[in-house]
Amino acid sequence: MQLVLLLLIAGVGGYFLAKSRFSEPIDDTAEKVAQTSRGWVDQAGDWWRQRFGKRPEVVDVESREPDEGEEEVKAATKRPSRRKSEDESEEKTS
Repeated sequence: MQLVLLLLIAGVGGYFLAKSRFSEPIDDTAEKVAQTSRGWVDQAGDWWRQRFGKRPEVVDVESREPDEGEEEVKAATKRPSRRKSEDESEEKTS
């Protein structure tokens, strides 16, 4: 009985609070809460990065064509596996 009475009082109180000038649409309230928590997280993240984070290293690299005296660097060619060639040589000898 006490639980029913408590729920009834809470329902009536909530109804009048929702109709009062203190009520706001739930979307506005949720957005304010989200912005506040995002702000706190951003501040904590910035503080953490300032104290313990790595500083980004900026390296400027210019691409250039090789001069006349320089050789052009070629990409490495893929060599066959030694294990595969050993297996083939064993099969050939057998």
